[in-house]
This record gives sequence, structure tokens and C-alpha cells, in this order.
Amino acid sequence: LTAVLARLDEVPSPVEDKVAAAIDDETRHWVPEPLRHYIGTSLSALPWKRRGFAIHELPLSLGSGSVRASLIRTGGGAALPAHTHDGVETTLVLRGAFRDDSGRYARGDVSTATSADDHRPVADPDDECLCFSVIDGSLRLTGRFGRLLNPFIRI
Repeated sequence: LTAVLARLDEVPSPVEDKVAAAIDDETRHWVPEPLRHYIGTSLSALPWKRRGFAIHELPLSLGSGSVRASLIRTGGGAALPAHTHDGVETTLVLRGAFRDDSGRYARGDVSTATSADDHRPVADPDDECLCFSVIDGSLRLTGRFGRLLNPFIRI
């Protein structure tokens, strides 16, 4: 306890100051502190990859292995493709909300989907949805057209 209390008066390092300065108010509001330091900049400055109409993803490097993490940002009312998983997908809602067959998930809620779940998350129509997702294994598209695309894409 004494060591922790002593650290309260420490001056932040220049690296911490640079990260804090690079993050805008929107990012501070929606993204938890540990994740803000990991991404290192504002949401608007990140190199989002387009994954469909109104769907953007930012893969986050975790090193090697089958576990993948990403931020997923969808416009209001946007639907992700129907899919299932070879492992477990754990999703934390940071902003907005989405709905799938298992229920509705709003800010702060955690959704867990396994290989037994085939779902199609749809963002609430009134706001964009921002999620932090961790997947252990691969994802397989299951919709009518998605099945045709599986051999050609890796997600």
C-alpha cells in the first residue's frame, strides 16, 4: 500500500504524455484506459479496414497464435455477416448496442459465442456500435453467400 501511495505523486513519463496527448475526448469517453494506451491514438486516426457496408475493423496485434483481437465499428443498423466460430468469440460493447439471436448487448455488456452459436450481430439503428472482440480460432461465414466465400477469405 505504501508503494502504491508513493506512486500517486510521480510525474508521468514522456511516453505516457505523448499517448495522452494523441487521444481525443471521444476516444477517452468510449474506450477504457488500458485499451486507449494499447491503441495509442484517437479512434478517428486509426487505420480502420473496411469489411463491408458501414463495417470497419482494426486488427490488434497480440503476437503469434490463434487468438486474435480487434476493434469493430459499425454504423447504426449495420449487420455483420452470419457466422460461427471454431473457438470462442468474446465481445465487449464499448459504444452503442447490437442484437443477435441470444439477446441485446449494450455498452459494458459482454457477449460470448462458441462453435455452437451461429449468429448475425446487428447494430441498433440509432447509433454506431463499437466493440472490442477477441476470437480464439477462426470465424466461418454461414449465410447463403458467405459459405461460398469461405474458401477465399481468412477471418
